[in-house]
Amino acid sequence: MGRYILTILPEGQHHLSRSDYSHVLNEADQVNILALCYSLKIIEAFLQRLQQEFSLGVDPKGGQSLRGLEEAIFSATRHANHFMEVYASPRPAKS
Repeated sequence: MGRYILTILPEGQHHLSRSDYSHVLNEADQVNILALCYSLKIIEAFLQRLQQEFSLGVDPKGGQSLRGLEEAIFSATRHANHFMEVYASPRPAKS
């Protein structure tokens, strides 16, 4: 089990190397963390936009900023739930 990387050199030779399974898991962890971080940044952006609307006296009820904030929170929650599932379940033993 694992992943293989194929490199084609300029002279046309193929070089195949095996990537360790733990490396694949580490990359998946990084992607999960980045997804959660970006979700939080999106929430921050919508919250700032809502704060600006409040300061201008605009009622955001039913507006795009409020809907965007709600969607961003639900998306972040899905990412967090997935991330928690990944780390709450035991990882396969290294071989």
